[in-house]
Amino acid sequence: MSQERPEPPSGADSPEELVAHVTNNPSDWLLYLCHINGYAAALKEENDFFRLAESDHDNSLQSLRSTIAKQEGIIEYQK
Repeated sequence: MSQERPEPPSGADSPEELVAHVTNNPSDWLLYLCHINGYAAALKEENDFFRLAESDHDNSLQSLRSTIAKQEGIIEYQK
């Protein structure tokens, strides 16, 4: 994934510290929230891509297993 996870603008240790930091730095927090939403959307897209790829691979694997079973049947018949 090319996008790094955004870090929050504060490492607050308590709810009170967090509220104070958000109150004093609303622009930083708004920017963070925009970035974290973009990051989450990018992760969802990436997960969707991998799920589709997994499904394609599962279908290919099933097709190959079917081919192997048919060929093994032919081999047994030839014996």
